[in-house]
Amino acid sequence: RSNNMAQFVRLWSERSCVIRGVVEAALEADRNRKKEYNAAVAIQSWFRGCVVRRNIRTLHKWAVVIQKNYRAYTGRKIYRKRLEECWEEMQQRHYNNMATKIQSCWKGYYVRKHVFNYHARKNYLDGVLTNNQIVLEKIESRWKKVDELKEKNEEKLQELRTLQEARRLHHMLSTQMIDGVFKPCGRKDPLPFETLMRELRYAPLRYQCGGSREGDHEG
Repeated sequence: RSNNMAQFVRLWSERSCVIRGVVEAALEADRNRKKEYNAAVAIQSWFRGCVVRRNIRTLHKWAVVIQKNYRAYTGRKIYRKRLEECWEEMQQRHYNNMATKIQSCWKGYYVRKHVFNYHARKNYLDGVLTNNQIVLEKIESRWKKVDELKEKNEEKLQELRTLQEARRLHHMLSTQMIDGVFKPCGRKDPLPFETLMRELRYAPLRYQCGGSREGDHEG
């Protein structure tokens, strides 16, 4: 009991220090309350953000799995449908080709059997080819004759022009004293044209003059 009284007395004597410490602690608490509040808010926000991000990652993961499975299912379904369509189309094309072959065989048989005789038609076509060959040979021989006649006419016309030119230039013949135009100096034999001019038989003077004038006009 005496000890309790001694402690009470000691505390009573130190009451001012105790009160000052309590006041200071209260003031310090007031000063740090906002800072601690902001710190607590930051910690809570960070923790909640971690939790939310973890949940979102989990949701994204399972959403990707669900989408992958759904897309795989729809893809397989579309593939099966297209495969069935392609198979049906191939079957239809095969049946059409087989039907076309059957129809072509039947039509060929029917035509060969009932419409016309193959051997008779072949003989007819062979005859047509033979006649065509004969006609072509006749046409070729005819054209050859026409070409030969044309060449002969051109040769005759050239000879006629040469004779007319020789008659027109008869005054250029060489003499015993003077060589003509068609006998170059130092040459013993005359040119073929001068030889032709010497072999010509000339018409009378009046005809020669008329012919020379016509030749001059032609030249």
